[in-house]
Order: sequence, then C-alpha cells, then structure tokens
Amino acid sequence: EINHEFGKLTLTSLTGYHNSDYDASNDYDFNVASEPWPMDVTMQRGSAGPITVDRLYNVDRSITKPEQWSQELRLASDYDGDWNFMLGGFYLTYESTDSYTIYSSAVELTGQLLNLDPSQRLYENQADPYQLDTYATFGELYWQAREDITVTFGLRYTREEKKASQRTVYLAFLSDPTSENGGYSDFEGKWDEPTGKFNVSWDTTDNIMSYVTLSRSYKSGGFNPISAESPLLDPALGGNPDYAEFDPEFINALELGLKSRLFSDSVQANVTYFYYDYEGLQIGKITNQTSINENNDATIQGFEGEFIWVPDVRWRFTANLAWLDTEMGDGESVDPANINLLGTTENIVSTPFSNLYVGPGCPTGTATCDGLPTQLKGNELPNAPEYSVNLGVGYIWPLSNGMEIDANTNYYWQDEFYTRIFNAPNDKVDSWEVWNATLTLFSADRSWFVGLWGMNLLNDDFITGQALGDQNVGLATNQFLLEPRTYGVSVGYSF
Repeated sequence: EINHEFGKLTLTSLTGYHNSDYDASNDYDFNVASEPWPMDVTMQRGSAGPITVDRLYNVDRSITKPEQWSQELRLASDYDGDWNFMLGGFYLTYESTDSYTIYSSAVELTGQLLNLDPSQRLYENQADPYQLDTYATFGELYWQAREDITVTFGLRYTREEKKASQRTVYLAFLSDPTSENGGYSDFEGKWDEPTGKFNVSWDTTDNIMSYVTLSRSYKSGGFNPISAESPLLDPALGGNPDYAEFDPEFINALELGLKSRLFSDSVQANVTYFYYDYEGLQIGKITNQTSINENNDATIQGFEGEFIWVPDVRWRFTANLAWLDTEMGDGESVDPANINLLGTTENIVSTPFSNLYVGPGCPTGTATCDGLPTQLKGNELPNAPEYSVNLGVGYIWPLSNGMEIDANTNYYWQDEFYTRIFNAPNDKVDSWEVWNATLTLFSADRSWFVGLWGMNLLNDDFITGQALGDQNVGLATNQFLLEPRTYGVSVGYSF
C-alpha cells in the first residue's frame, strides 16, 4: 500500500498478490462396510497410491492451485468545506486449476467389468483452468449537511468475465478423458452492473450516532461445475440447457442503526435493524454428480444488538443478540430427495446418475425428468436460525507485582434451522449451545502472557450443520458435530 498526499488530496495505491496450493484427502462416506466381497479390488487413491480392498471403500481428494493479482487506486479529498469526495478504480485477475475426485472400489470394479480405461474408473470434476477478470470504477460524495449530519452518495460500476475449461469424468457416462481434447468443454460469461448506496448519519448527541442506509448490490452470475454431457442439460432426458449457467443476484437493502456510549462511557449499545430484498438469490444443491446453483427471490429481515457493560475497571459483561426472519419468494425447484412429491418410490427409476421420475407432470413434457418441482414460497432460507445469543463475562485480578489475571467465560446458543430450501423434516438441525472459558496471566508491561483455555466445557456433541449428498450415494447426509471438549495453553510475547 502506497499513500501520497498533495495538498488536500490523497492518492492511494493498493496492490495485492496471492498464490496457494491446496491438496487434501478425506474419508468420503465416513463408513466401514461390514460385508466383504467375494473378490479383491485394487484401486487408485491419487497421491496416496493404490490399495487392495475386499469391500466398499471410498476416499476423496480436493486440489486447487489459485493465483491472483489485484490493483486498486483511490483519490480522496479532505477539503475544509461541506463537500468531499473519493474516486477509485479496481482490477483483479484470478486463475486456478481445480479438481475434486472420488476414488471408489465400487466404481473401480464397475470400470474393470466394463473394460474401461483406468482414467475413467473414478468420479472427477475438473476446471483447468478457471479464469476471472473483474473491473470496477467507484466513487463516493460526502456532504456535511449540518454540523451533526453527514450524507454519503455512492456509485459503482462492475464488470466481470469468467471462463473455464471443465469436465466431469464418471465411468463412461460423462466426459471422456481419453478423447482428443480430454473431454473438456469451454464455458464463459460476462456480466456488468451499476450499483450504489445512500447513507445519512446523525450525531444525535456527543455519545449517540444514528444512521440509515439504502443500497443496491449485486453478485455476478456464473456457470455450474457441470459436464457438457450431463443429463441435466439434455432435453431428451428431461434436462434443461439453462442449468449450465445461473443468473446474477441483486439485493436492495435497508439498514437502520444506532451506536451509543452511555452512563459515563460504561455502557456501549449498538443496535441494527436490516431488511434485504433479494432478486435471484443464488442457492446451490447437489444433484446428478454436480453442484447446481439456482436463482430464487427471497426476503430477509433481522435485528442485531451488541451490548457491553463495564461497571468498573475489573468487570466486563457482554451480550450479542440476534433475530432473523427469512422467507423464500415465488419460485420452485426439484427436491433430489423427493422427486415425485410423495415420499415414496412410485414412478421412480434408477439411473447411473440419479433417480428419474417417469410419471405424469414432467415440466418439460418429456417422458422422464429429474422430478416434479416443489413450491418454495414461504420457506425459510438455509442455515438461518431465527434467534442466537452470545453472553460473556470477564473479571481482572490485579496482582501486587503489577501482573494481572484475566478470566473470561462465554455462552453461545443458536436456534434450530433448516439446511435446505425445501424445509423437509430431515433438513432441520436442532438448537445447540456451547460454553467456553479462558484464564490468562499478563505480565506487568503486557509484553507476554500465558493463557489456559477450554472449549465446549460440557463436552456436548450437538449437530451444528449438515449437507445432503447426491442420489447415487444414497442421499447420504453428512453431519457436522460440535468439536469435543478441548483444553489448551497459549503463550505469547510481544517485541
């Protein structure tokens, strides 16, 4: 970052570079098959090498190698009058190679029986490369309408270009890695949009500031990580070519807030109410060996309160409270876990990709489709608990030698929520809670500290989230649990 001041103007240049290399493997289904097969199967596991097994064995591997450059320039004024401004430009270029692979003894055995090339005896989704270029110009105009009122006008214009050469290998059903181009297909798209905001802040008193903000923001569209050969794109199989891409999302937002320090600065109270109106909110689901992003309208409103009370130099009490109300708008989508809306197997046939519906009512008028669409209006958004609370208390013991002991504990509780837009009973995660605590000894000059800490003191194993898998893995639900009781020691030194 470089800043240069000349007169009442400041020019800022911010240059960024990022490069990383990620390669990780994991147990895919967190399961140990109990029944052996009548034969052994030797299968590959990527960098882990081959393994010979006599039962179902699944492991996955994620690889990504991104590289990114960014450049931002800003020119800001600091005039003595009522008007000031900030103008800027931004550019970012990003490129990555991405791969997600599932090695499975069942897929390997099937490939051997079909006499397929070893490169096809797996599931692999790849983008080589994925490219993004984004450009933006932006500016803000500041008006000191009165000594206690500031008005901000903001505008931004953003343009994004995305490209990818991608494929999905799954036995002989999708992309063919032995073909001349390796089975890769090219995807690309361009999106541009103006956005802006309007803000008024009012210093009601020396210790109270209120504000209101109106804004319109935008997230560009994109293309799904899909194979050009996917049945999701084939109208003859009840698919829709529009699944290849998803549209931009827009949000019109209203925010009302109050920030204050009261009672001789012993109490800090910040409260915010917000209302978000989404047009085309991008929400994903797993189906037909890929992740599909779909656009849906939605509204969100909520309240957040942050309260701190420091009655003296030793005690500190904190409370963070949140209320959230979410609602899907008019729209529909096919639930991969209930494609005929009956909760039964009636009129359902299995394919190597997923289950297909063969009864009446397919939306495309074909004999088969990926399911009957279900209405989403009124459903809650995923991962959106209605209430959450975070309470904390801290106490400082001063020692005779100038050192201090700082003890803190906090309690967090979160309401139940759904993990999918379909709000099915199995999508609900119950409410959960956790207690944590720390005990830290600071040196007299605060140059070093030694801390003891404990997480999840009650050793609870609440479910904190979950994700539904594809139909060809049995619609398995992967659940995420609160980490067990954990203790630790932290040591720090500042110099």
